[in-house]
Amino acid sequence: MKCYVGQASELRSLETPPALEIRPIARADLAKLEPSIDRLPSFENRLSAVDAIPDAVQLAGAFVGGTCVGATAYAPPLNWLLTLVVDRKYRRRGVGTALIARLAGTLSESATRLSALNVDGTDAGTRAFFESLGFSHLVDQYEMVRDL
Repeated sequence: MKCYVGQASELRSLETPPALEIRPIARADLAKLEPSIDRLPSFENRLSAVDAIPDAVQLAGAFVGGTCVGATAYAPPLNWLLTLVVDRKYRRRGVGTALIARLAGTLSESATRLSALNVDGTDAGTRAFFESLGFSHLVDQYEMVRDL
């Protein structure tokens, strides 16, 4: 698992497409995007984790023509991006960038960094996305799995 950190001041100034509307969403909107998740996230980043702490997570969606095409789940107490998902048909169109820029814009003044932890190390696309936004590689971690 790869862990990244981005500087909030830099992320706030990312250029985003004007045609997107970004607004708070319900858990059901996030669930509709679940089929677009390419790799199973680590346990603490899964949608079930969002369900376990609903009051501690902020959800935002990117909309095109009334359709939610991307979303983030963010845990403010930790400055931790739990989930970023973009519909496959809308990738490489600025949706993910717009979601990150908007999220950075909502961070408190005391939050200087945004963390994206436990990104699948085999997911080259997601790693390249974070790096293209200026996120720095912080540390690698290993997920321990035990079959029951």
